[in-house]
Amino acid sequence: MWEQPTRHALAAFEHADHEDQAFDALNTFARAVGADLLSYHHIDPPLSRADEAGGMPTINLMSHGFPDEWVRHYESSDYHRIDPITAFAAYQTRPVLWSNIPHRVRLSPAQQAYMEDLYRWLSPGDGLAVPLFGPSGRHGYVGIGWRKPIPPWDPVKRRAIQSVCESFHLRICELRLAGMERDFELTDVQMRILRAMASGQPDAIICGMVNLRPEALRTAIARTLTTMGVSDRPSAVLRAHALGLIDA
Repeated sequence: MWEQPTRHALAAFEHADHEDQAFDALNTFARAVGADLLSYHHIDPPLSRADEAGGMPTINLMSHGFPDEWVRHYESSDYHRIDPITAFAAYQTRPVLWSNIPHRVRLSPAQQAYMEDLYRWLSPGDGLAVPLFGPSGRHGYVGIGWRKPIPPWDPVKRRAIQSVCESFHLRICELRLAGMERDFELTDVQMRILRAMASGQPDAIICGMVNLRPEALRTAIARTLTTMGVSDRPSAVLRAHALGLIDA
C-alpha cells in the first residue's frame, strides 16, 4: 500500500521544477495514505533577504484541505507565532500526533485557545506533526491530518511519512537556493575575510590570512558589510550562511 505512493512521490520531487509541483506531489502522497489535510511551513533563516532588517526568520505557508477561512485567519492573526504544534515539532526528531502535544508540554492560554479552535472543526480527526530539517537553517514542518479517527500506526509507518516529507522539504530547499538572487557580489578577498570571521578568527589572524594591515582589514570589512547590506559582522555571517555562501 505504501511502497508505490512513496516511489511516485520521490520521483515527482526529483523532477519538480517549481515548489507548487513538489507540493502537489506531496498532496498526492497524502491522499494515497488517506489524509484529508496538508500544510507545509518553510522557515527561511534570519537575513536570507536583505529587507529583513530585524533579522527574524520568515515562515512561508502552503496548505491543502483546510478551510479558506481558517487559512486566512491563521495568516492574518499571526497564528504561526503561537501555534503549539509547529513550536513543539521544532524540537523533535520524530512525528508526533497533534492530540498528544497538550499532554507533553504546558500550553499558554493563547496556545490552549488555538488548539480548541483547531479541534472545534477537526474533531474527531487528528494529525501528525512532522519536523523537517534542511541546509543553512532552512528547517520546516509538515502537518498531515485526517478528519476522521485514525488507527494506531507502528513507528515504521510514521518514519515512512517523515522520510517522504523530508525528501519534499529538501527539494524545496534546492529550488529556493538555486533560484535565490543575491543583490551583491563579493571579491575573493572579501569571501576569505567572511569565512575567517565565520570561523571566529581574531583580526590579527585574519590580517595574516589575507595579507592586509589592520587598518586595511577594517576598511575591507566595512566595505564587505556595506556590500552585503548589513551593519555588523554577526549579521554578515548570518546572511552569508542563509544564502549558502559559507558553511555553518
